[in-house]
Amino acid sequence: MKEHYDHDNVSGDYTPKGCMAFTALMLVAAVKTFRHSADERTAVIAAAVGVPILLFFIFYPFGYSYFEADDSEVTFVRLFKRKRIEYSEIKSIELKTEEREQYFRNRKYTHYAEVITFHCAERDFSFAGKIYTAPDAPQTQTENSKFMRLKRFIEEKKAG
Repeated sequence: MKEHYDHDNVSGDYTPKGCMAFTALMLVAAVKTFRHSADERTAVIAAAVGVPILLFFIFYPFGYSYFEADDSEVTFVRLFKRKRIEYSEIKSIELKTEEREQYFRNRKYTHYAEVITFHCAERDFSFAGKIYTAPDAPQTQTENSKFMRLKRFIEEKKAG
């Protein structure tokens, strides 16, 4: 079972001001490096390191996310992160839908997120995905969602 989903922040906390501050700090450091570098080689090295990092932070929210479940484990992948959870470690699975607010350019945007939490022996692991249609009846919508199908799949594998 392999499904793609639109990643959402697990905690629901978005920090666009923090990202803008980090980007501004990177740009100031780049300008200082280019302006005060004694030779061209230092500036080229700074650009070769700084530009990919800057592009990574700009495009990170739009990353490629999916989960893949087989007979013994589920793997969640997002960009360069990979988390494998074996079914034998899972005590229980919790699934909830929540309404979230996000501010962008002084406008409030509301969307819904589905959060799946794996309660394991050592710690809990949570993953969130955006739901684009507003759930009139959240219970009905979550019955056919990707995370609910994953939960059923894992429970069947653990039982059988």
